[in-house]
Amino acid sequence: MSRRLSIRRCLAALVLTAMAVLAGGLPPVAAEEIYLVGATLHPVSGPVIPGGILHVSDSRIAAVGADLEVPQGARVIDLAGKHLYPAFVHAASVLGLTEVSAVAATVDSSESGDLNPELAVEVAFHGDSRLLEATRAAGVLYAHVLPRGGVLSGTSAVMRLEGWNWQDMVVEAPVGLHLRYPAVLASGRSFGPRPPKTQSEVDEERKERVEAVETLFEDARAYAAARLASSRPLAYDAKLEALLPALDGRLPLFLHAEEKKQIEAGLDFVEKLEIPRVVLVSSA
Repeated sequence: MSRRLSIRRCLAALVLTAMAVLAGGLPPVAAEEIYLVGATLHPVSGPVIPGGILHVSDSRIAAVGADLEVPQGARVIDLAGKHLYPAFVHAASVLGLTEVSAVAATVDSSESGDLNPELAVEVAFHGDSRLLEATRAAGVLYAHVLPRGGVLSGTSAVMRLEGWNWQDMVVEAPVGLHLRYPAVLASGRSFGPRPPKTQSEVDEERKERVEAVETLFEDARAYAAARLASSRPLAYDAKLEALLPALDGRLPLFLHAEEKKQIEAGLDFVEKLEIPRVVLVSSA
């Protein structure tokens, strides 16, 4: 019994010692000062600097110039003959949401249904995706990650491609609400055994989907007005809450449309909805 008691006392002493050390705090680690010299610098916001010097302090760019003073004792890395650029940003990506597109279990970029404005991509972001490492190696360190699927797909986020978890990797969220305007013209393509949709079928489908979106925005306006007028809190509605920042201009609405008629119809639609901030996303 005495031996067990002795072991317990030793363990208790170790725990108390550790707690005392943590309570007292550890001395701060001095920020490492690094100077990258000799490279051709591309600041983007200014002219190219041949043979420039880039000062990195505590893992962040502190200064860029042609004649920065390098203090004695600083770490110096000679990059003569090389080019330095700021990190690239992928402007429209599903990185972190899709691992293998053919494997449904690894795809979190879209949800079933047309109306999912409350979906936030940062929550579904996989920070341990194998694709992030390869992307970082190519110089892309940030990505604007977009939701896909449906008409109202959800909100996007700017993510850094390195970190412990999705909370650590968020740079800005939400960035905007995404609306994918339905097809205007019949493509003539079929998927599976079903025949291609006729133009009348495409028109009818678009009408139904657009009316559903319009109704949801009308409900959101009524919801906001009722909340202001009521002295008691209303029942929370995640879908309607997600539309309010786009309605009052706090967030832009990203309108996705491709061919000319679809773009024109989409712009007319968001004008009808009286959305104050609209960003057109198109490859047309």
